Amino acid sequence: MADLDGWDKYYRCVIEETSRLVDEMLDRFRVSLGDFLYGMLNWPTDDWGEQLNRFVEHTRYYGLIIEPESIRTIHDLIEARVNGTGPFAVLGPYAGAGGKGSGVWTESELEQIRKSGKFPVDAQWHHDPTVANRPDLAGDPSIVRPVRGGTQGHLDAHGGDFRKPYAQEGE
Repeated sequence: MADLDGWDKYYRCVIEETSRLVDEMLDRFRVSLGDFLYGMLNWPTDDWGEQLNRFVEHTRYYGLIIEPESIRTIHDLIEARVNGTGPFAVLGPYAGAGGKGSGVWTESELEQIRKSGKFPVDAQWHHDPTVANRPDLAGDPSIVRPVRGGTQGHLDAHGGDFRKPYAQEGE
């Protein structure tokens, strides 16, 4: 019985060490994926599809398999960034394709946004309809639009109360 306890301790150590190594591998993957997406979403290259395929192959080489649905999601996200659609509609098409986006940015601001991936400091992101009234849509990027003027501008766009619907121009 004493030997069995020794084996039990040994297997526990093996399991703990394996778990630690797997956690380290997953942490490295998270960082790698984050770095890849940061670059692709801020400065997509013309060969972004090929770069995505290389990234997927790279992860396979290290023993991680990205599910096809996840690859499709990443593909669609980068494609939306390049084309200026979905959550990136405020920017318009990437690489100076002449898109005006939401119309709240000046030409120089659009140029700066495209170069840096950063928005003017007075930009606030507004859900229409408001999350207070439709919390089920909080994660839907297609209903988010920029409002200028910081927090006060955002509050003004709601008619002074964030629970009120967004007041469209001319209303």
